[in-house]
Amino acid sequence: MFAYDDKLMAAVQGAPQSVDDVIRTMQAIDAICPDGDGLKWFNWLYLGVTLAVVARVDAGGFRGKAWRLLEERTGLESCPTAPSPALRKRRT
Repeated sequence: MFAYDDKLMAAVQGAPQSVDDVIRTMQAIDAICPDGDGLKWFNWLYLGVTLAVVARVDAGGFRGKAWRLLEERTGLESCPTAPSPALRKRRT
């Protein structure tokens, strides 16, 4: 157990309802964890990827045939927390 475990648990309570919620949670984790904690850097990597995906979607990315095929083959288009529907919801 680490002294900041309770803060981490509080930061991740509840299911995120949007990509912005996910980003806020990852930012909270980053603020809570000290630099020596591996979770901070694992989270930092995922936060960076998430922000890059958001920027790409906002710039009109992920709309091609290959992306639609991936969504169809993996079932992402029917998943309420899938990346593209969630990111589209973020802008509304």
